[in-house]
Amino acid sequence: EITAQEILTPRVDVEALDITEEQDEILKKVTGLHYSRLPVYRDTVDNICGVVRVRDILEAALKEGGKIDLPGLMTPSMYIHKTMKISQLLRMFQKNKAHLAVVADDYGGTLGIVTMEDVLEQLVGEIWDETDEVEDAVTHLDSSTVEVAGDENIYDFFEEIDCSTRNFESDFNTVAGWATEQLERIPEEGDSFVWNNLKVTVTEMDEARIIRLRVEKLPEQDDD
Repeated sequence: EITAQEILTPRVDVEALDITEEQDEILKKVTGLHYSRLPVYRDTVDNICGVVRVRDILEAALKEGGKIDLPGLMTPSMYIHKTMKISQLLRMFQKNKAHLAVVADDYGGTLGIVTMEDVLEQLVGEIWDETDEVEDAVTHLDSSTVEVAGDENIYDFFEEIDCSTRNFESDFNTVAGWATEQLERIPEEGDSFVWNNLKVTVTEMDEARIIRLRVEKLPEQDDD
């Protein structure tokens, strides 16, 4: 099974914030990057002391006074060993409600970082080659039931089935990623859950990857 070491972002490529960094430098850095979270270090990247959401930094900067208090905004960093399997890492992320982990080397230094997105990409990303048979992303089985490819964009899918995305939140952009997030574990064929009036069932897997799902619109519940 794939380990954290195989999917991490190496130390030399890690974008991080110095806990003593000036506010202007913090804002310049976070607005120039496309990350939702960043590690925070003290003195050296080998000493990562927390993780901060970019959104929290920007919201703090927009408030009256505009002071960015990194220690107050960050959450504790999660350390793992490089040999941890990604199935274990996914469970740890879910248990700790975390999205980023620091991968330690054999001497306690920072080897790199790995994110929930890195793990989900391995678990739900579909591998294609030129011999693969192309299937429709969404297949309508009847008036209330469809089959959907795991790698279909979740927002495109909801639009296809005329499902409102109002108040919808997910850290993932694919149907498979959203389903894994809802199940809170590595899925198996036959696993299902209900979200609003949709019953979602995993119908096809490739090892740990969701390939296809069946989605059924349930009758709306009466208020009385």
